[in-house]
Amino acid sequence: MVMRTTPWPMLVLSLFLLASAGCGNAGDPWGETTGKKRIVTSIVPLHCFTALIAGDDADVRCLLTTKGPHDFQPSAHDARLLSGADLFIVNGLGLEEFLDGLVRSAGNRRMKLIKAGDRIPAALLKQADGSPHYHGDKLVSHKGTDPHVWLGVPQAICQIEAIRDALCDLDPQHAAGYRERAEALMTRLKKIQADNQDLGTTGGGLVTFHNSFQYFGDSYNIPIVGSIRGLKGELIGEAELVEQANDFRKKGVRLIGVEPQYPKQVAQNLARSMGGDVVVVDLDPIETGPQVRDREFYVEPEWYFQRLEANLSNIRHAARQVQPRGRP
Repeated sequence: MVMRTTPWPMLVLSLFLLASAGCGNAGDPWGETTGKKRIVTSIVPLHCFTALIAGDDADVRCLLTTKGPHDFQPSAHDARLLSGADLFIVNGLGLEEFLDGLVRSAGNRRMKLIKAGDRIPAALLKQADGSPHYHGDKLVSHKGTDPHVWLGVPQAICQIEAIRDALCDLDPQHAAGYRERAEALMTRLKKIQADNQDLGTTGGGLVTFHNSFQYFGDSYNIPIVGSIRGLKGELIGEAELVEQANDFRKKGVRLIGVEPQYPKQVAQNLARSMGGDVVVVDLDPIETGPQVRDREFYVEPEWYFQRLEANLSNIRHAARQVQPRGRP
């Protein structure tokens, strides 16, 4: 993965100086001690899974809420959050390597680190295509394993199992509740998957701006047949536009997925070049979410499911707007 990072020794020193000078947000991000175990997750999907499994038995916070892994800039306040944590749950699979320095700067030797992605069998993992794409103003690429595993049902279930076991090990007193809620969560995901298997028979193939929806496509029987060129929303040349349009038309593409960080203009131009029966659809990779007002480092636990259902609904609605056609 390519991203702008700060060498960890420099990061440790910077955060130490910030904390010593009283810079950043003041106070303990955990607030008053509740006696509950304190859990931090790296990204929003893991936060939602963990908070729904924990219920009222643990205090769960999210380090990256409105900022994704490619845009995150650590602060002394973030280090304070980790310094008070009992458990830190990350995705792994190369997504959060930039957090190593922050973990060191927190100086919390009692905090356990769990990489939920490590629970996923190799047979369920996919390779990233390595193509560069923009997150904000950063040009990044994923090499090796595709880390967007929370978008796939079998992969997310493996992560839920890892989170459940980590909570049970940390807090055996509430293990029964953790197991019960995790089972309900996995059942919920399986039902959503079963209820949407017909999506693969409507609308033809789907292309996106970068290949982050592989697991999602497999889970809901939606063929992901490629990714769009035209990074950072810049207009691509007419010849390249026609080349892409012809390629996707031959593959039966009917839907073009657009993520929140990308402008729709490139997709709309491509759709027009392919023909009027191609529809642009909004898709959310669910990496980020809105922080709850007056509750620091916290996202509404239902956010993941709200966005997942929205993705599926958007695809279903878009597929109804296109008519079956034969390949040219």
